[in-house]
Amino acid sequence: MIPTLNWISRWGKKIGFMAKTGIGLLQTAKVCLVSKLGRPSLISMALLRQNATHILHNIQMLLLKKFTKQSDFQLLHLSVLREYLQIEFAYNADPATYDLERIIDDFVFITFLVGNDFLPHMPSLDIGDGAFDLLFNTYKEQRPAWGDGEYLTDAGNITDPARLEAFIAVIGAAENEIFENREENEAVYLKKKRKWDKRDGRPDGPSDAQLAAAEAGKQADYISAVQDMVAKNPGGNFIKGWTPPTDTNQKDFKGRYYYEKLHFLPVNIDEHSALCKSYIEGLMWCLAYY
Repeated sequence: MIPTLNWISRWGKKIGFMAKTGIGLLQTAKVCLVSKLGRPSLISMALLRQNATHILHNIQMLLLKKFTKQSDFQLLHLSVLREYLQIEFAYNADPATYDLERIIDDFVFITFLVGNDFLPHMPSLDIGDGAFDLLFNTYKEQRPAWGDGEYLTDAGNITDPARLEAFIAVIGAAENEIFENREENEAVYLKKKRKWDKRDGRPDGPSDAQLAAAEAGKQADYISAVQDMVAKNPGGNFIKGWTPPTDTNQKDFKGRYYYEKLHFLPVNIDEHSALCKSYIEGLMWCLAYY
């Protein structure tokens, strides 16, 4: 379908194109459109198509230039990144005690824990909460203890599952502190957001009392489920590392996450194990893919 002259004029004026180059092309198109008999000829239609295509191309180029000028691009030189990774993970280390290529492989691997196109990020690992600092510092602290030539990965495979488990255990030990800080930051942000909404005339969101009531309901629901679970399992056969809350107001962030998202309780050991297995498989798949 050949765009009409009115369509071309309308869009040309909209982006300021016609004032520069489009007028001459439209005039040419109008002349070519009508033959001596007052009807468009095959030659004139071909010329109109050619001119209209040229106009559309210029419109697209102007829109592209406008978009690129408004966007902020960041250029990354991989050679420079390699140097920074060497400084970050092997500063002042004897080159004979480490393999930079293996360190880079591990670096790619541990970034999967923050999420990518195929895996969700761990709940406690958010870039805004300093997840990369926690991951990188943990790696730098643990790697020397593994010994020379020992890493998390090797040629797309996880070399030692126990070593990976110990690495993730350190991350897990920081979860409660991360979630507590996140709650405080979200409360501060909510107060600021209410001021901004009031200033801009936007409707008020839930009040502090409403949010507190909703949170209390979720906490009570979880505590009730846990108490019922403990009563039915006096032997205490729960997932590794979990202990029942001693206070009804004590927040079990990890337990509540699995309960609210997946309806898992600490007694559902097989379900937790299957979930961990699937996540490790996802990590290995991503490692092989990249």
